[in-house]
Amino acid sequence: MKKDNLAILILAGGLSKRLGYPKQLVEYQGQSLLQNSITKSLSVCENVYVLLGNMFEECKKQNQNAKIIYHQDYDKGIGSSIKAGVKELLDFDFILITLCDYPLLPKEHLKALMDHRDRQKITATLCDNFLSSPAIFPKKFYSLLLELEDKKGAKTIIQNYPNIPIKLNKKYLLDIDTTEDIKRLSNLN
Repeated sequence: MKKDNLAILILAGGLSKRLGYPKQLVEYQGQSLLQNSITKSLSVCENVYVLLGNMFEECKKQNQNAKIIYHQDYDKGIGSSIKAGVKELLDFDFILITLCDYPLLPKEHLKALMDHRDRQKITATLCDNFLSSPAIFPKKFYSLLLELEDKKGAKTIIQNYPNIPIKLNKKYLLDIDTTEDIKRLSNLN
């Protein structure tokens, strides 16, 4: 078993279809979104894994001591990416799944999720009465994650199984999917 029984899995391999170019490489405060996510994750956990696919070589250059999981079928969807990541992390008792495109997500929220983890329940982000990622899945839920449809994320699992909600103000979950999102992010500086 690993020293710390939790791994953080950063999903950063998608196509960014709505944006039109890799959001992983979008710059914010002197860092790419991918670097931002890795830095925050490494500040709270030593077992950080980044799932890459689209623009692999360019994204790989953004890495700062996280372990890389290459997903060749990244174009199949987020469920496919989650399954690929979970398959690589089965030795851990918990997997915290997050996305690389939450630049405002405070590292303190990741720590709060970790502090409240439970072997029987999913520890999930609660924002405006809606449960979502980032979320921690204990090992008992890995089989459900491995059965996800390729195009669907883990939202249904998070919402339909016992969970521990950790509140987060919605201003921190600015998700970068479009050029309008990037403009909103730039206006915050």
